[in-house]
Amino acid sequence: MKCMQEETFGPTIPIMKIPDAEEGVRLANDSAYGLQASVWTSDVKRGEALARRIQAGVVCVNDAQVNYTALNLPMGGWKASGLGSRHGANGIRKYTKVQSLLVTRR
Repeated sequence: MKCMQEETFGPTIPIMKIPDAEEGVRLANDSAYGLQASVWTSDVKRGEALARRIQAGVVCVNDAQVNYTALNLPMGGWKASGLGSRHGANGIRKYTKVQSLLVTRR
């Protein structure tokens, strides 16, 4: 489906029936994009392990939007998703210019 391979920027929730979690991780990573993902499970420890394998800037376990309230954490996309990050220290730094200045006095 196109909605599984393209960035939609809308309230789209594509759902696919898959045989197991391994296939879910494989399909989640089979994209040029990686902005946000979520893992839903009753086994939170397993959900966290699966989430760590998903190639996305944000992965929530048993939630889909809690990251928007975690302003101290950076949020940015991986792969072809996003430009830089927002929130957290990196979100502030993108509005600054870094300069190294070295002066040798003799």
